[in-house]
Amino acid sequence: MLLKPQVFNYNKLSYKMTLFLILSFSMLVGINAAPYVNAQSQAEPCSIVIFGASGDLTARKLLPAIYNLAHEGNLSKNTAVIGFARSEHSNETFRKQMEKATNQFSRVSPNADVDFWRQFESRLFYNQAAFEEDQGYENLHELLSEIDQELGTQGNRIYYLATHPSQFPIIIKKLHEHQLIYNPNSLNKKWSRVIIEKPFGNDLDSAIDLQKNISKHLDESQVYRMDHYLGKVGVQNLFTLRFENALFEPLWNNEYIDNVQITLSEDIGVGSRGHFWEETGSLRDVFQNHLMQLLAITAMEPPSHLNVSSIHEEKIKVLNEIRPFPLAEINNHVVRGQYGPGEIHGIRVPGYKQEKDVADISSSETFIAAKIFIDNPRWMGTPFYIRGGKRLPKQTTEIVITFKNGNSSTDQVANALFIRIQPNTGLFLKILSKTPTLYNDAKPVTFGYNIDAYFGRQSSEAYENLLYSCIIGDSSLYVRAEEQLAAWRLLTPVLDYWKSQTHEDIQNYEAGTWGPTAAERLLRENGHQWRLLED
Repeated sequence: MLLKPQVFNYNKLSYKMTLFLILSFSMLVGINAAPYVNAQSQAEPCSIVIFGASGDLTARKLLPAIYNLAHEGNLSKNTAVIGFARSEHSNETFRKQMEKATNQFSRVSPNADVDFWRQFESRLFYNQAAFEEDQGYENLHELLSEIDQELGTQGNRIYYLATHPSQFPIIIKKLHEHQLIYNPNSLNKKWSRVIIEKPFGNDLDSAIDLQKNISKHLDESQVYRMDHYLGKVGVQNLFTLRFENALFEPLWNNEYIDNVQITLSEDIGVGSRGHFWEETGSLRDVFQNHLMQLLAITAMEPPSHLNVSSIHEEKIKVLNEIRPFPLAEINNHVVRGQYGPGEIHGIRVPGYKQEKDVADISSSETFIAAKIFIDNPRWMGTPFYIRGGKRLPKQTTEIVITFKNGNSSTDQVANALFIRIQPNTGLFLKILSKTPTLYNDAKPVTFGYNIDAYFGRQSSEAYENLLYSCIIGDSSLYVRAEEQLAAWRLLTPVLDYWKSQTHEDIQNYEAGTWGPTAAERLLRENGHQWRLLED
């Protein structure tokens, strides 16, 4: 019995698309999923100064990342770490605290290699001072000079600002005043770089002010804006997928792609961070940075060269080509929601307004979804659907590329590439396959691979990849100022619009569901629905 045309319609669209997808994916399972940095680059000796070293970020992420890099031989042996904070510590007590934290949070425990930890901790130091005190920077200058002499760090410096953003300007100003930052145009081979954590402002005006303060004392080449999502191996693999596998490029446009979806879902609530969330919300916390960066990498034009400047140029260009939201119809393009009581993994959980430090009339969003169009030849008319939220059914970050179906009579259950960022990072392709029966029956099948399982090793953590990139001077996984400003130009009008609304205007959704029903309507009016890879 012959197959009906709707199963295999070899018109121009379906034939080319099927051929490219199958050939492409058969090669993708053999790609090198190493971090998107030059793996041959050697980490130079340097001192890493962490401002805010007594905080949670240092204990949970930074010290474990530095330790793992050192333990696996990815750092120069002439590397030192200096903590800078107000809390009282000696070198010895700081080392003890970091040992405890690293044992708790590192993927490689110091207890498993005590001798190496003893060597590592001998290069940990502490400088106690308030961020605005000149004496603290004078002491730091003296300490760094001693370390250069004793440990051979060669005068190279990384200053990691793991502090509240309000502290960025004063720290950078003091570093400059005390000659702890070098002129990048001098003939001196020593270098100094500053890493700053998000958020980069709360809206367009505050982002511009922050950038003005930074640029008074730092050249843009010295600024490394950290968005930890860009350090995830799944995001780095997105670069590899797009720009080091030429077979997909002919399909990566509005002729073959029906829609693009990006989901960043968390099953947890705000927990003890209610006060923070009241000031922030989902738009500032994940949408303006993580999700906009994922969109930029997915949609950007192939850079002329796979180097830092070309990559950032293309990201900036595509962010500036996003169509502004029509404010008169903003609710048809942007949906915000707030979780109520519900059930997650069989456990009853409270609603957002029942969380600690949350106002009874709060209008802070814990969910946001948007329909975005990019006005350029590659993407004109192709919708990008983006959503992120808390208390959703599961934790996952995925990009779904849904290809056009050559035969409109077939339901859109296949023809999709799933790019899983986390968890179980990998690539998965869903296509239709003839079933082994006498009937004209086709079923969707999924094949793909998980990076860790395929390559037989655990992926390095995001902060490891990003710190290593900074040490070798590769800022391709960091964020340029203009990328941030472009995102804020798009989203600040949305924030301004929400200011005119009350808590009664925000849509509720039950914890354990996929957000407000309006988020489904964003897609339904275009004949689409949200898609995720089945676990």
